[in-house]
Amino acid sequence: KPSQYTVREILELTEGSLAPVSCLDGGANGCERGAGCPTLPLWQGLNKVIRDYLESISLQDLLDWQKESYSNDYII
Repeated sequence: KPSQYTVREILELTEGSLAPVSCLDGGANGCERGAGCPTLPLWQGLNKVIRDYLESISLQDLLDWQKESYSNDYII
């Protein structure tokens, strides 16, 4: 069912990692300088916002939005 698939899942399957920086690929900080990186918390927070947002939208939501936009497009 379209309601069972999230946009995050679809994008990760088709595009790979959605991480904003490569050191967050795979969920772990692979950078040797990560412990002292002043911007790492910024990127981790952005990564969480992106993932949470895309996880909150299902394929069914996209279909419903499309259907709604067409229902408001009529000509007499």
